[in-house]
Amino acid sequence: SSPPPPPPWAGIPLGKAGEFAVLSGAAITGATASVDGNAGAVAANGLTPALVTGQTVYSVIEVADAMADMNSAFADAKSRSLGVTTRPATIGGSTFTHGVYHWAAALSIAANTNVTIKGSPSDIFTFITDGALSVAAMGRVILEADPPGGGKPQVSNIAWAVAGVMTFGEDSRFEGVCLGTAAATFGASVKFNGRVFTALGAISLGAAVAIVEPSAGISLGPQAQLSLTLSSPTPPAP
Repeated sequence: SSPPPPPPWAGIPLGKAGEFAVLSGAAITGATASVDGNAGAVAANGLTPALVTGQTVYSVIEVADAMADMNSAFADAKSRSLGVTTRPATIGGSTFTHGVYHWAAALSIAANTNVTIKGSPSDIFTFITDGALSVAAMGRVILEADPPGGGKPQVSNIAWAVAGVMTFGEDSRFEGVCLGTAAATFGASVKFNGRVFTALGAISLGAAVAIVEPSAGISLGPQAQLSLTLSSPTPPAP
């Protein structure tokens, strides 16, 4: 018999992948992009070493373990879908508290809209889409403390599992660890606080893109008395 699914509030271990801010199963390009952390790819990347605070690693052998752990993290996140689907797929203007969220199709944040992730430093958020993730120009993911005056959610505790391509429009802002299967494209001046991983596709970083890795990987244990709250919920049938 199959083992029971993991509790939805458990952290998602990144393993060796957590040593990287940017990790691609293909190549990385972006001569004027800055990366605060390590960058790894199976093929030669086009980053400018002076703009990368960590190491740049590009060979199948050197990133093999990290890629394997990234794929495991993606599978772990995907397994946590509870069959709960939010409607509509455009989530600009929504507020999310800790829990697991699943979209059966593409997910998008419209131009000039905010998505608020609200909680405490110990809260864990898992966003799963079976399609693409698209953030339009000036779309933003922002963090908010709950309760007010306390600490905000940690970027390392926000996972986005994306089965399609990821697109971040010009001057957008994003928070979290993106576990993707396909390519990721960043427009000019995107500010990305987290990690971006792609299993197969290339990562293309536009002019003046800034990737800043969180201080720690997703590794927190279960939370007691976790509740699941959706901003636009469609709960599963009893």
